[in-house]
Amino acid sequence: MFLDNVVHDRAQVAKPWFDFAAQGNSLFLWTLSFVLVVIVVLGSYMAGCFSALHDLYEQDGFFRSFSVSLDLDAPRLLRVAHPGRLHRASSFGFVVPIMYRNRITAMRAWSMFWGLFMSNPLQFVGYGLVVFVVKICIITGVVLVGLLTCCVGFLVLLIPYLSSVVLLPVSYAMRGFSVEFLEQFGPDYQIAPKSPGDQGPAQQ
Repeated sequence: MFLDNVVHDRAQVAKPWFDFAAQGNSLFLWTLSFVLVVIVVLGSYMAGCFSALHDLYEQDGFFRSFSVSLDLDAPRLLRVAHPGRLHRASSFGFVVPIMYRNRITAMRAWSMFWGLFMSNPLQFVGYGLVVFVVKICIITGVVLVGLLTCCVGFLVLLIPYLSSVVLLPVSYAMRGFSVEFLEQFGPDYQIAPKSPGDQGPAQQ
């Protein structure tokens, strides 16, 4: 819905909700499956860590087990969490626009994105670095505004609706940025209408 409104510079709810119901359901099921896999992997890993640390605690005490946990388990958990962050960023930035453009399922869109990524890895790495810097600037700006308003700004951002409205320009810009980035790869990734008379993405 949000992508459709950004692409066409409008504010509709019902029409894109029904027009892209199939893609929305596909994305939901794909994301749910991914989350379940991550939960199983992390759960199994943490269960193994707990068992090993429990045995270490019984032998050497709390401080030894706590030290080993910080030195070994925490970095490993961070490495396991990386695919989740990459999945979320790739899904938002590229897979969703590809689904929207071609009216295809999440699995097919991921296949298209992976082929595009393997053909142009440096461009995507550069995009990721730019987005990272932009997000750091945004977070810094939010923190400064919150501090300059004696934390009133932080309280506003805690309210979901108000935070969405306040940060809407940021969300709009980031949504449009990935669309513009994709369009450099040719007509197959042309998402925004080419003329005012264009009614939307291609049907397949």
